[in-house]
Amino acid sequence: MLLASDCMVPSSVYSDHGLFDANRSDAFWSMLYFTLMAYSMAAFPFLLFLLPIIGPLIHGALPTAYDRRGALVPKV
Repeated sequence: MLLASDCMVPSSVYSDHGLFDANRSDAFWSMLYFTLMAYSMAAFPFLLFLLPIIGPLIHGALPTAYDRRGALVPKV
């Protein structure tokens, strides 16, 4: 988290003092990219549930709805 807070300092703070470092911006975008990649790889196995034929075979859930009394029943 320290890396994220260091990268979010406005560039004007560094440019006013002649201390601007382009690597800080690159580090932020690299961290953002690798966070997105980690999130994508963690979510990838759940993509199988969205496939039309394989998904129902895996979980076997049926669509449900509520009737007029508020009871949960199979969807018609």
